[in-house]
Amino acid sequence: MNVSLLRERENSLRGANGRLALAALLITSGAAHAELEYSSSFDTPDLPGLGTALHGSAQIDNAFGQSDLKLVSDGQPGSWGTWVGPTVWGHCTSFTASFEASFKNGGGGGPGDGFSFWFGDMEGVTDFSGGEQGLNSILNADRGITASFVSYPGANPGVYAKQGVTTFASNGLGYDPMTYSDHLQAKDDSGHGRFRVEWDINTGLQIYVGWSWMDEEVLWVDAQGIRPTDAYDWTFGFSARNGGIDQDVFIDNLVITAVPAPGAAVALVGLAVLGRRRRRD
Repeated sequence: MNVSLLRERENSLRGANGRLALAALLITSGAAHAELEYSSSFDTPDLPGLGTALHGSAQIDNAFGQSDLKLVSDGQPGSWGTWVGPTVWGHCTSFTASFEASFKNGGGGGPGDGFSFWFGDMEGVTDFSGGEQGLNSILNADRGITASFVSYPGANPGVYAKQGVTTFASNGLGYDPMTYSDHLQAKDDSGHGRFRVEWDINTGLQIYVGWSWMDEEVLWVDAQGIRPTDAYDWTFGFSARNGGIDQDVFIDNLVITAVPAPGAAVALVGLAVLGRRRRRD
């Protein structure tokens, strides 16, 4: 790879103080599997060179000394929010993503519509709207996969594994254990729902769910048929939507590990840590 291009990329990763805000991994021809590791507790909304972005109503909520990604807001019906995260440069063959989530509906009425975690081709995307079923642009173009968390009680609440608009597997789930009427309670890590999404080009997509009183997540959906072979330069993200019932949707403590294909000519991927990852006491 051209040295000047590497230097240009390195400079783009430096903050105002000239220190590297991100580390870069260089994967050369014939290398073994090299993992991309990304984590964020959303203490910082973005870092130079990373390319993360907030769209719609998505914002960083740092109330009560707890910083979270808030995709949509209570009191804002008919709204949507999307966070666009890191990209795996090159051909991705597998990933594991874990994160926490909670809802706050101060007006009562239980959970609203829900949210989604997606991984797809963002080339040329200008429409960042989406919701519990995924990002509309990659859904409709069949350019990605989605872990869909539908929470509205009147719309078959559950967990859905999707490729494009096609649902490969689903299982019912109620989201009351992670829904609060109080802002402070919704922000407390100890009451968050825990989620883990795993994908492998050979074994498909698995989605795990865990509540605060459980020691670990439990396999909730096993979609072995989701095996896209075109996961090249794909990007991770979250989307959420408010309908007539509105709520806060909080995301926190995101960790992604992704494995590009070995033997690529050259690939440059980002290794980022946004702020501190908070630990449970």
